[in-house]
Amino acid sequence: MPSKYAAGLLAAIATVLALSAQVASAEKYVYFFNSKTNESQWDDPPASASGWVSRQDPKTEREYFYNENTKESQWEKPEDLEWHSAIHDEL
Repeated sequence: MPSKYAAGLLAAIATVLALSAQVASAEKYVYFFNSKTNESQWDDPPASASGWVSRQDPKTEREYFYNENTKESQWEKPEDLEWHSAIHDEL
């Protein structure tokens, strides 16, 4: 039978581990995938020939599109864009 001290220590460790798991599961990372080649990667892909890139809105996690040449942004996917951004929950 563990002592009261050991039992308290085990309970504290269990609480810390549970909180760590909750924090880890709440972390989200953006990755990119190519809809034509099925490749995926963590690093920003190159812009399309016309300058469009895919990004994630941090508040809504919705994908939007930004043109690096014209500085425009829009919700609709440009026709020549192959790479898309997505959210990955890191566990």
